[in-house]
Order: sequence, then C-alpha cells, then structure tokens
Amino acid sequence: MAMQKSLSYNQKAQILATDGYDETQYHGAISPPIFQTAMFSFGKKSSREYRYTATNNPTFSIVSKKLAAAESGEACRLFATGMAAINAVFLSFLKSGDHIVVSENVYSGVKTSLRNFEKFGVEYTYVSGAADEIEQAVRPETRMIYVESPGSKLFDVLDIEAIGKIGRRLNIMTVIDNTWATPMFQNPLLYGFDLVIHSATKYLGGHSDIMGGAVIGAEKIVSGIHNLGAAMDPHQAWLLNRSLATLPMRMKHFMENTSIIASFLEAHPKIQKVLYPGLPSHPNYEIGRRFMSGYSSLLSFITAGDYEQSRQVMERLKIIRKAWSYGGPTSLAFHYGKEFRRSLERLGYPPNLIRLHVGFEDPDAIMEELDYALQAIT
Repeated sequence: MAMQKSLSYNQKAQILATDGYDETQYHGAISPPIFQTAMFSFGKKSSREYRYTATNNPTFSIVSKKLAAAESGEACRLFATGMAAINAVFLSFLKSGDHIVVSENVYSGVKTSLRNFEKFGVEYTYVSGAADEIEQAVRPETRMIYVESPGSKLFDVLDIEAIGKIGRRLNIMTVIDNTWATPMFQNPLLYGFDLVIHSATKYLGGHSDIMGGAVIGAEKIVSGIHNLGAAMDPHQAWLLNRSLATLPMRMKHFMENTSIIASFLEAHPKIQKVLYPGLPSHPNYEIGRRFMSGYSSLLSFITAGDYEQSRQVMERLKIIRKAWSYGGPTSLAFHYGKEFRRSLERLGYPPNLIRLHVGFEDPDAIMEELDYALQAIT
C-alpha cells in the first residue's frame, strides 16, 4: 500500500531544494548552518529532539525530511556509508534462525555481509529476482526479501510491484537498494516495499567527495533501525543537503548524456552487447517503463574479442578514469573480468565486461575516446 500519491519530477525538485528547512529559525539564512556538535545541553530552552549527534542532529533532520518526502516515505535515517545502512537494517530486523531471500544482482558488499551473518545463524537464498522465484524461495522462517533494481553490474530490472505484493501478502519485510534510479526516477515505496536504501556516496552526494547511506520508509519501521554507532557526520550531512538541491538537474543531464553514449556503443562494431535499462533492446525495458520515469548514468558493455583485448581497451582510456564508483561529474570505467570472473561466468556472461559511468564531459569527447579505445580489439 502506497504511503502517499506519486509526486511529479518538479514536485520532487521543489522538495529537494527547499523542504525540511525553515530559515526563520536561523536568522533568515538561505543556506542552513552546520550543527557541528557532538552533544546538546539539557537546559529548559533545549529541544528534547536532540541530545547526542550519534542519534540525531538538526542537520540530519533537514536532509532526512527531504529524502523521505522525495521517496514518498515518512521517515529517513542517515548513516556513514551505504553498507552501514544495509547492515543496520539486517541487524535491526534479523535474528538467529531467520532467512532472507536475496536477488543475485545485489552489490558485492551485501554478499560479504551475508556470509558474515552466517555465523549468527542467519540463512539466505539467492534468486534471479523474478517474482515467482522469490516466492518459491520463501520459507516459514523467511523474514526479509532484499533486492536491488536496477542492478549496478548487469542492470537487470525487477518487477518491484509483484515483489512488493508478495511481501505484503506473506507479511515479509521487503527492502530495495534504489541507488541506481534515485528518488527522481523510481519510488519503490509506492509499489509496496517497506524500506528503500540509498548509497548517498553515489548520485545523492553527486560529487565523488562524500560517503553516506540512507534508509527510508514508514516511521514505525524506520524508528526501529539502530544506527549502531555508524551515524553520518554533520558536515557530511550538510554537504549532502547542498547536493540534493541540484539532484534533479544532474539526473536529467546524466540521462541525456548516457542515452547518447549507450546508443553509440550499441551500434559500435566492436561491442557485443550493451546492458542499459534505457535502451529499448534491454530485455526488461518494458518492465522498467512501468516503474521508472528516467534512467541514470551507469551501464555495462561487453566488448568483442577476448578478455585480454578488453583489458587493452581499459588501458587506452584517459578522459574516462578507472575507478570503482559512480554518480559524480567525472566519467569512470571499471573492468569486472578479473575480480568477478567466476560470478560472471556463472550468470552466463563473458569476462570482457566493462562498467561505464557517463559523466558531464562533452558526449562527443567521450564517444571519440571510446572509439579509440575499442580499436584495441582486432
């Protein structure tokens, strides 16, 4: 059941630019101050809402209200990193003997965490993410369904409405990583999910200079999440708040640039396949259109030739930097083959897979560089 009606893109932009902050409280300051303090006094004039920054801070409140509203949720909790947010959800709602159904496409850090949770008696089952597979994997002790859609490696898109319905019908908590789409392009809470997680390090922060995580959902659920000593720093929260004001513009620009690059790569003779949910050729394109209003900057492509030739493609890149992450103004590429070769082959993909984050550089310059790099394939 939706928490509120769907908001338009412009309504979300308005929320992220202004909501959550009352300048009359702070001498009319247009930009809110940073509450760079570890604690608050218990005086008569003090707010009972704030006692210790490890649990809450006015700067957190400003950001949390914006993110919750943009995701059509009621409450948001901020964390030092995306993985801190994910682990907090696991530790807050799971206990020994519980079982999780997990989509295979989740971030690799999630898989590392789950392996560590085994020693506490938590079990898990990986599935493709198809709704029927998820339901078949459910056990009497299943307490959570955790998915990522779109995935950030192979970019499969899941039927989040069907998954949300399974969770509601079977009374199982549903959690989704919505980092790729951001609140601007997808709002899973409207389709029955209980919690939405973001790595704020990516698009929400948007400048490759902060780390953070966020969990959004109904107040009664979010209030039960413990921060486990992994609260966001006030200065990071202030930088995140500043970035949120430009998120709508940045996401539109990302989509414009990436649609050009994705089409270029798809037509290139030295590319076998492009994995991007915004291309009509994507196998889940129609599913994505049901839930997403736009597409972000991250895609993967499989080069022609062999693994070593695809490595040579990477070596020729100059404008496009070689790095793990995504979401900032600089184009980045990462070769999955060496470190993820086994998992790729298990899923039916060759090791010559390159992930590309399309930044704000001139698309012509990016295409020229990619074309030059691909000439390494003979």
